[in-house]
Amino acid sequence: MVKTKITRIPLGRLQSQAYLIVLVLLGGLWTGALLRLLERWPSGAPELKGSLYAGLAVILISAVILIAVEILVCSRIKALVEMVHQIERGADSGVTEELSSSGHHGELEELGRALANLTDILKQRQGALDQAQDQLIRSEKMAMVGQLTAGIVHEISNPLTGILGMLELTLASVPVNAQWRKDLEVILRETQRIKGIVAGLLTFARHNDSKPQTIEVGDILQGTISFMEHQAKAGRVKIENSAPRRLFCVQANPAELRQVFMNVIVNALQAMPLGGTLTIGCSRRGDSLGITFQDTGCGIAAQNLAKIFDPLFTTKEAGQGTGLGLFISLNIMRRLGGDMTVVSGGQSQGAVVTVIFFNPGHRAVDPGAQAGSEKSGSPIASRSSLD
Repeated sequence: MVKTKITRIPLGRLQSQAYLIVLVLLGGLWTGALLRLLERWPSGAPELKGSLYAGLAVILISAVILIAVEILVCSRIKALVEMVHQIERGADSGVTEELSSSGHHGELEELGRALANLTDILKQRQGALDQAQDQLIRSEKMAMVGQLTAGIVHEISNPLTGILGMLELTLASVPVNAQWRKDLEVILRETQRIKGIVAGLLTFARHNDSKPQTIEVGDILQGTISFMEHQAKAGRVKIENSAPRRLFCVQANPAELRQVFMNVIVNALQAMPLGGTLTIGCSRRGDSLGITFQDTGCGIAAQNLAKIFDPLFTTKEAGQGTGLGLFISLNIMRRLGGDMTVVSGGQSQGAVVTVIFFNPGHRAVDPGAQAGSEKSGSPIASRSSLD
């Protein structure tokens, strides 16, 4: 399909050219009237006729020059001025493409291209500024939520502990075949679930009490994988790990970073109730390095992807999740200057969770390097299969 570009000529340019044409016509009429007048005065007519012809030629040449200046110079200056006005109004400039694709080369075209590039840079900076402001607003909101949560959790935690203790004592004294024992077990299970939510909220609220230290991310990752090995075997999940033991160092709380990796692995194992494969690796993009966790589980529906990091959001069955794991993990990573992403092809397509570290510290590895070059007696091999 051929697209035809329609160039719109501004009204101001048409008016300027019309004025010049009118002046040329008036000059021609004035010269013609003088020539007819000179025909009646034979004496000296040739000299005057020559002068009039020369004057008419000067008028025509001047008109052509003025029209050329109007087309080649003034119109482009007006276009640049219009572009500046559009930038002031915050509107996209259609003149930018016209100047950039005009095919001419000159100072005005260079100025137009420079102004177009400046417009693009301003848009990018404005977008980055808007994103930074949104992130700052979210951070302030999360700080307020943390303070509020700390107070609420403190008031809930103490009586909840007493309730759990009394339920456990009561359940221990109830005969196994008692008819209402199942009701007590349901109450105890749901109360323990509430306690888990409260514990997660308390972890989120007390992040300011953590003391960061220099830690090796690879050590934390491999230690977490080793810790989860038994649970993976019990669930018939095979863990394939290609991440090196030595990745890079960051300033973080080891317990928090371990919690991030554990939450991701636990979610992956729970997404594969019939068994499967969890592939762990790392990839570099520019100045960032991501640790990827890819499972072959049930996947995530498209309508749930946007809510996957929301607090208390879960697609698991009742009693299997609090909906705080990824929410807390994302906030931990953002406090470390990182991020998290989740990608899924939909139901039964598995999911890929990426834990991202921006500007990783010293000794950042090449993801393509063989981790087996380091044989430090680690419990997890550089390319391990945990059955």
